[in-house]
Amino acid sequence: TRVYVLHMSAFVILLAIGWGIVEWEGRGEVHSLYAVVPLLLVAPLVIQNADGFEHSWSYHREYDYIVHGPENPTAREMFDAVVRCTRGDDVVLFARARAMNLYTNRRSIQTGDVNLGLQRADWMVLSNDDVDYYEPKVNEQNYRDYGLVKVWSNEEFTLYRVGPAPGDMRDPCPPVSQ
Repeated sequence: TRVYVLHMSAFVILLAIGWGIVEWEGRGEVHSLYAVVPLLLVAPLVIQNADGFEHSWSYHREYDYIVHGPENPTAREMFDAVVRCTRGDDVVLFARARAMNLYTNRRSIQTGDVNLGLQRADWMVLSNDDVDYYEPKVNEQNYRDYGLVKVWSNEEFTLYRVGPAPGDMRDPCPPVSQ
């Protein structure tokens, strides 16, 4: 969304500059339509994305720090735990599915809908902070209500197994003692 806003802002500024140049050259009212028509074409996109834009804007106003990427030591620990605890054909629910797939070679999905995610995933990795940015609303207080088993955690991430361990395999990551 931030990239979308950046592109749209640049587009609108360029249109305004173009409109100003056309007016400055004295070509008048006929050429000002060159700026109005693209604005009208873009308006449905802006309206369609208004809800996501508002959510992203409020998030980035509150959290203006730089988020560490997948090479952060705590993220590397999490990826190592996922590789150690999961099988190659398991599906992991994670807010950054492409990074999970790249660093662990596990299939990964991304959704904010906890029920949909739990139907499709075998494992779930969530950030430990209370940031509500397109992650399922699962936390330390309610994870058991969703049938999750807390298996591993560090200061930034927690790995949950969706349901009990399958009976046909030994559990490489026993649950964290409660």
